[in-house]
Amino acid sequence: MTTVKPDIDDYALPMMRVEKCLQDMHNDLLGNDYDAALVKAAALVAEARILSNVILLMKEQKNGIRK
Repeated sequence: MTTVKPDIDDYALPMMRVEKCLQDMHNDLLGNDYDAALVKAAALVAEARILSNVILLMKEQKNGIRK
């Protein structure tokens, strides 16, 4: 697995991915497709972790901890 360090810290794309996972999971639940919803829930957790890390990088850059 390759770790990618973004040149710029931007929370928009990770945030949109979280929103999309949540929306897709909601639609699966409305359709009683619980297996698909569980898959989306796992993806949601992964995307939320990515978003959390981006926010942490932004905070560290703001505080001069990271360049």
